[in-house]
Order: sequence, then structure tokens, then C-alpha cells
Amino acid sequence: MGTKYGLYSSYNIIKVPPPDKGVQDNPLQKASIVCTIPMSNKHPSYYHSFGMTDNYFIYVEQPLILNIWKLVIMKIMGYTFADCMEFHKDWPTRIHLCNRETSQLTEIKYIADALFLFHHVNAYEDNGHMVIDIFAYEDDLIMKRMYMKVAQDGHDLPLSRPYRFVLPLYIPKNTKVGVNLVTLDNCQATAMLREDGSVYCHHELLFDPNIIAEFPRINYDDCNGKKYRYFYSSGRDLMQLLKYDLEKRTIKAWKEDDMFGSEPVFIAKPGATKEDEGVVISSVLSGDEKKSSFLLILDGESFEEIGRAVTPAHVQNSFGGHGLFDFTIN
Repeated sequence: MGTKYGLYSSYNIIKVPPPDKGVQDNPLQKASIVCTIPMSNKHPSYYHSFGMTDNYFIYVEQPLILNIWKLVIMKIMGYTFADCMEFHKDWPTRIHLCNRETSQLTEIKYIADALFLFHHVNAYEDNGHMVIDIFAYEDDLIMKRMYMKVAQDGHDLPLSRPYRFVLPLYIPKNTKVGVNLVTLDNCQATAMLREDGSVYCHHELLFDPNIIAEFPRINYDDCNGKKYRYFYSSGRDLMQLLKYDLEKRTIKAWKEDDMFGSEPVFIAKPGATKEDEGVVISSVLSGDEKKSSFLLILDGESFEEIGRAVTPAHVQNSFGGHGLFDFTIN
């Protein structure tokens, strides 16, 4: 994603093609804008991720904005970048859908209550609906609580919750105002047609409202943009790793005293026939400098520990919020 500033400011979805085989060039030189989303306000909304299905891009325009005027005088006034950000709890959240084939935004305008998010979990199309799963906060307090000084004072991080929004892709003719347009079975999310033609969407809370979780991951290769059952995340201020079952609405957890796990990454077993058949890995840091850090390996199905690769020392720089992996086939 990128942001264009100017008289007609916008958010842009950018396509970067893979490099040509055997050619050492910069793929960014071949980048192109495939979707342009006009800003709803004069100041750009903060974003960290976006969603995608086979047919649509999904952008959640949240009411945490970057005040351009503060940004201009930031150095003069001694502001930090964070000082230039403002959360407007009275502003709606706007959900934009862009058709990947035509690059056009849908005519339906979707709005929801004010929220703040970093990460999308997944999204998929289901019987004329767009299902969007995210981890959401009620406001931007998480940004303020992540300062080192605040953390040292012992303040807890605010709750993030797994929200599901369900957006109707079509509105039948003669639909009355106030009618719930969501017709999926066993779904508590609603989408109501308003007098101005927009659709007000209210989320379904997927799991326990007291969950503190972040960094969601799925079986990306098989399930990204498609209907899915499982996802994984960190939990309880990074002191747990969690596996969620969307069908049974249950959670499995791994934890060990004074250990902090990074974003759990799912790696499918070659030839797997089940969505969760594989392993989940996480870089784990000990809160005790006398204890070693390690790479944790969990069974993707049972979520039980298979093993760990222990470093000979307390490796602090091995830890990061996000996780990644690479492999080599000899």
C-alpha cells in the first residue's frame, strides 16, 4: 500500500511483479497502481495491513489519522511522529472494497463504529457476502501503551478482540431501511441499510472478549482469501501462543513461565490433506537473562510441543513481534 498526498489524496494498492528469472533488476521499477481509494477526510488514515480475496481488495479506513498540519511543523514544534496522530472516536470506520479485475470500488458504502486495528486475520467471499476477520481495539490506546516508559510503569496493554464483519456484496431491490442484509447461517454479524444508502455493519465477536491477542497467522498458502477454520496468534502480552478453531469456537494455548513468543508461523506438511496439518514455529525469548532463547516447534493440530532448538545464550535480538521463516532444499 501507499499513500498519495495532494489536492486529490488517496490510498493506493500497488502491484510489484516478481523479478524476471536470470535478470538482476529492481522489481519496484515495474510497480503499478492497481487500485486507488480516495480519502474520506483531509488527513490520511493510519494503516498497517489490508485484506484480499480472489476478487477484491479490502481496505479499512479507520478514524486514527495523521494530522498533516502537525506533520508540517513537527520539527519546529519538537513533535514526534506519534504526536501528529489523532483518534476521532466520533468518526465512523469505513470499509472499502475494490474489484481486482476492474480496479473499481463497489458502489455500496460500508461503515462501522470507530475502531483501531493493526492486523487482518483473513477474508473470504461466501454466498454473496464478504467475510472479514480482524483483530480490533476500541481506540488507539495501544499506541500510547507501547512507549517504554509507560510499559516500565506496569500499565497493561488494552484488549484486542477478534472481530468478524460480514458485508453484503449486493443489495436486493426494494430492500427496506433497517433490514439486516446478512443471510449467512450461524452468523451474528449484521449489516443494516441506512436511509442515505450506506450499509452500517456491526461485528460479531468471535471469541472470549477478555482475550489479549495479536499477530494472527493462518495456513497462508492454502487459505489466504478463502474460507478457513483455524488461525494462530500470540496472546496475553506475548506470554502465550494460541490456536483458534472457528468451527468449534475453542482455543488451545501454549505457555511457559517467563517466556515470550513471537508471532506463530504455520508451515504446512508436504502433501498435507488437512488445514492444520503441519507445524507452528515461534522464536521464544526468556524474561530471565540467565535462561536461553529458543525456537519453539509445535504440532499444528494438537498444538503440543514437538521440540525446541535452544541457543547457547540469551539471544535478545532474535525476538521480534512478527515472525518469519525460510528454508533451503538441498
